[in-house]
Amino acid sequence: MGGGIAFVVLNFMTWLCTPNCPRSSSYVSLAFFIFLAFGAMVALASLHAIQRHCYGLLGTLSFLVSIVGVAMIFVGEFRSFVIGVMQGSPGAAAFSWLFIIGLLVATVGILAYGAVTISAGELPWWCGAALLVGSPLVGLFLYLFAEGLLLGVPWAVVGYAIFRAGATRVEQPSRVW
Repeated sequence: MGGGIAFVVLNFMTWLCTPNCPRSSSYVSLAFFIFLAFGAMVALASLHAIQRHCYGLLGTLSFLVSIVGVAMIFVGEFRSFVIGVMQGSPGAAAFSWLFIIGLLVATVGILAYGAVTISAGELPWWCGAALLVGSPLVGLFLYLFAEGLLLGVPWAVVGYAIFRAGATRVEQPSRVW
């Protein structure tokens, strides 16, 4: 939830200062994108922990594909960040193949995982819908048409659903004597 909100705030601030943004804002933007990818991995793992007993093999496979894809995005962007800092230019590393393949893998996995989340019924339907909207393919359209301002919103909604599900779960007391 925090990664999504932080990314929305950062993109809004960047949108306000364009074209006179300082050079360091590119580093900050990349760092927040890395934070968003890490938050997406945590959110996917949390969703799996909440609903793994509700879906079968398809849910497990879609979770694995989506977490591997987002991890590839995370590693690719972290690599770009490190190379950019070492060379003194935020665009020095450009795109890596790991990032591009990760986008494709994460898109397939997150779209399937969103559909499985909706059909499992453990969480509200809007959590699965937010996963569908938060997939990289739909995120690309959000980035093109809304200049990245709405890119973190679906992940903030998914985080809220996880937070809400965790708060409403009642844990049974231990029977150890």
